[in-house]
Amino acid sequence: MAKYLDDNGLLYLWSKIKAAFVSKEAGKGLSANNLTDTLKGNYDAAYTHSQAAHAPADGQKNVQADWNETNSGSDAFVKNKPTIPAGVVVDAALSGTSENAVQNKVVKAALDGKVAANTAITAATKTKITYDAKGLVTAGADLSASDIPDLGATYVKVSTKGQANGVAILGADGLVPSTQLPSYVDDVVELKTLSVTAPASAAVGDKYYNTSSKQIFTATAINTWGTR
Repeated sequence: MAKYLDDNGLLYLWSKIKAAFVSKEAGKGLSANNLTDTLKGNYDAAYTHSQAAHAPADGQKNVQADWNETNSGSDAFVKNKPTIPAGVVVDAALSGTSENAVQNKVVKAALDGKVAANTAITAATKTKITYDAKGLVTAGADLSASDIPDLGATYVKVSTKGQANGVAILGADGLVPSTQLPSYVDDVVELKTLSVTAPASAAVGDKYYNTSSKQIFTATAINTWGTR
């Protein structure tokens, strides 16, 4: 004989089914991202922590940076400050702890020693200058005798002109003066003739140039030729 659920049995079965499932809420659908009890516990703890008071009662809402603060643990400490070159004095006008004051100090440190735009530069002509590591001219001076190397090894000194063991000078005619020539250079030798053979007649002291032997002959007696 077949068995069937009566009304009471059907209600009992439906209550068991409802207990095993979550009822659908209006406006919400099913999702593959299941929220586990562990995750929900983490979210609840984070929310509770965010609502708690953490700062002290006298804590400042906004902390201003202080350029001169040296304690790295302080909220006012400025990190990664540029190194200000030695000797640079920060103007009083740039003092303060505001953000603008700190930025002004950084800019001043970077531009220290530079010529300001449109600032007149005093003109000067100097042969010798000195400059710093930035390439800025720091001083200028004229050359002195000690700055000029001795060129005597490769050039003739002015003091040797016309002097013994020096160099000759030229006169107004463009020639070397006879006073600077050896004594024999300007000797004048009068020749009777230039020929291959000796002249037939000659007085004592006469001279002729033999074009064959390229020698000068002098007459030592009448019609008698010797050699010079």
